[in-house]
Amino acid sequence: MLTPCEVVFKGFLPAMKSSIARELANRGFTQVEIADQLGLTQAAVSKYLSGTYSESIKELERNRTIRESIKKISGEIEHEHASRAKLAKGVCQTCEKFLGDKWDCRVSKYATDERLERVLETMLAKSVPADE
Repeated sequence: MLTPCEVVFKGFLPAMKSSIARELANRGFTQVEIADQLGLTQAAVSKYLSGTYSESIKELERNRTIRESIKKISGEIEHEHASRAKLAKGVCQTCEKFLGDKWDCRVSKYATDERLERVLETMLAKSVPADE
């Protein structure tokens, strides 16, 4: 049995990251730049760009809510050089739309609270790149 957090961690987040990575690559970003923006290693970005991940993640990437969010988030990265906190908020908001009223996520509420943006930014700045 998977908990809702595991579903998000094992499916939704990789689908978001791989989609954003591909969209940024299509916009001319290098793997190193993508890795820096997404808090990943260059090797993780390479894996996402190669398409060597599960069919369930590929299926999630085709979801309309996710696709629309990817365009928006990628545009913010390209044109605004958005902070990692702002990107995290975009991912959390997409997750809320994707899951609908099926799940009430307290992490999302924390991540989308404007008053806590500095705290979130500090936490993300201290995190090490993920090698997924």
